[in-house]
Amino acid sequence: MASGISNFLSKIFGGFGSVAREGAGVTAAASVMEDYNGYSIRPGPFQDRGQWITSGVIEKEFGDEVRQYRFIRADMYPSEEAATDASLFKAKQIIDMMGDDLFALENG
Repeated sequence: MASGISNFLSKIFGGFGSVAREGAGVTAAASVMEDYNGYSIRPGPFQDRGQWITSGVIEKEFGDEVRQYRFIRADMYPSEEAATDASLFKAKQIIDMMGDDLFALENG
């Protein structure tokens, strides 16, 4: 049980790049990037216990700086494609609800 929690936490805090390397190569979601209302969305679903978890990164440029907001949701899907679609949808919801305020969450 402890190793399951440890693996889950390392996926959350280890960054999305480390998750993609665990499998047989880079996942299909890693090549998907979508621009939305001045933000860039990179879905990053990862597999856990046979299901795909909704997650990703929202980025926006502020002058010379690129700020990032990473999100993970409890939603699970049977396929990477479905989780990728859900990750894009969830990112758009976050952007619509929070706008630039979402970046304040990362720093505080």
